[in-house]
Amino acid sequence: MTPDAAPRHPDLAHHPAIDVIGAWPEDRPLAVVLAGDPAGRTTRSLIAEPVETRQTATFESAMRLINTTKTRNAASPSRTSPFGPGWLASIAYRCGSEIEPAARVTERCIQDQWPAAILARINDGWVFDNRTGRWSSFGSPAPLANPKDPGPAGFQIGEVFGLERERAYIRAVRRAVELIHAGDAFQVNLTHRLWASFKGSPRSLFAELARRLRPWHAVYLECPARSSQPGPTAIASFSPELFLELAPGGRVTTRPMKGT
Repeated sequence: MTPDAAPRHPDLAHHPAIDVIGAWPEDRPLAVVLAGDPAGRTTRSLIAEPVETRQTATFESAMRLINTTKTRNAASPSRTSPFGPGWLASIAYRCGSEIEPAARVTERCIQDQWPAAILARINDGWVFDNRTGRWSSFGSPAPLANPKDPGPAGFQIGEVFGLERERAYIRAVRRAVELIHAGDAFQVNLTHRLWASFKGSPRSLFAELARRLRPWHAVYLECPARSSQPGPTAIASFSPELFLELAPGGRVTTRPMKGT
């Protein structure tokens, strides 16, 4: 598929990769990496079907799996695209304490609900370039269906919990500003966890949020069902922060917005 034109800077409200999500067959797992940096520094998005998904109990076992596969395939970074055969990985917060023993995770619920790492093996995929408005591929992916509007969001979100901590969160923000003004801190990373029940299509939720939030970076990954959760689960991530990017030619770029 080749759109007639593409904006110089990506507009996720009308992004062809998001349109493809609505046409993706329900019986095929889906992995998506969206590029929406308004400066146009990250311009390529990925649509792919994982051939397998693995869960590991530790960060060390996840890295061992990746390194073993990388050595076996002997793949090198492409000079024409940042994507190619490899792993799309989600690393849990609790892995921070494995990497840096001084790091602590205070909310046990986050540790209990997810494995240390979820890894999806990508052998074939489609890549959309915002600058050229063209699709390319690697491997031998199945043909893309014609994009269609996903239509009304097919999901329901129940009561949101965690809002009762809003006042405490605001106080913490004010305290952080005071510390910065006093010269005792130059940057503070505050988080506020919210949770709610969910019914419906995770794909519809991801597409809706991507259109509304227009994030610089977004990732969607469908995962196998857990014993405590009937049916497949999914990770939907939206962020303005570029942690690491391996560009064509092997150049590594990092633009963290906090102390990572």
